[in-house]
Amino acid sequence: MSGMSGGTPIPNLNQGEKVFTEHEPDELGQPTEEICTLKNALTPEILTVAPPLMDFEDELVWFDLISNTTNKILYDNTDCIDASLKNLCEQAYLQPLIPQDQKLLLEELTKNENFVHQFGLTSEKLPQLVENNPLISVEILTRLVNTTQMAQYFRVLVDRSITLHSMEVVNRLTTLVNLPPEFINLYISNCISTCETVTDKYMQARLVRLVCVFLQSLIRNKIIDVKALSLEIEAFCVGHNRVKEAVGLYRLLKHLDTAEQNLS
Repeated sequence: MSGMSGGTPIPNLNQGEKVFTEHEPDELGQPTEEICTLKNALTPEILTVAPPLMDFEDELVWFDLISNTTNKILYDNTDCIDASLKNLCEQAYLQPLIPQDQKLLLEELTKNENFVHQFGLTSEKLPQLVENNPLISVEILTRLVNTTQMAQYFRVLVDRSITLHSMEVVNRLTTLVNLPPEFINLYISNCISTCETVTDKYMQARLVRLVCVFLQSLIRNKIIDVKALSLEIEAFCVGHNRVKEAVGLYRLLKHLDTAEQNLS
């Protein structure tokens, strides 16, 4: 049924439209609104389709440990260190460790082959470890000598200023592993040039003594080729002939030279 009333069309209820009556006050004087419930809503119904299940061959399956107690999870603890060891590793870069703590770290390095990679050593941290704990440095570098990182560590040892602990580390390494001759020659040249740059006479004499003792140890253990460095070392000894250790090193070179000539 349709019609006109005062120019306003009358909606057809069968067409699914909402009909609102004019607001008229009720018994309490409040306006009322009458809404007709329609068969068909004007807003379309949105259907959500469930996503299909994907079947992956390598999909991980979650184990319910509460309901299924037959499944036992095995953990690999070789790549984990406890908090106390981790704290000692961090302290080793910052300060000298007491003998008990040094022994603990050295034992862990010996029995756990993965511990050397968990120590957190980098080329930036190596000088700090060498100065504070040279024995631990030797133990770590000995285990890393055949790795790709060792080239960076060699470069750090060559480029850094020479100290007693750095010479101690290099000297111990030469007796434990085979170091590249290029590295040893560069390190010796750096030792000699460092002595020449020290302006303080007392500190220079002290460093010259350390370098001479270091070179004598390398020569006696047949670590270096004396012929390749003889001229540089002899000039170093002559330049510091007032130091007793330099005189002793010069005599050692001449003794080796004389012995070689007698053999030939």
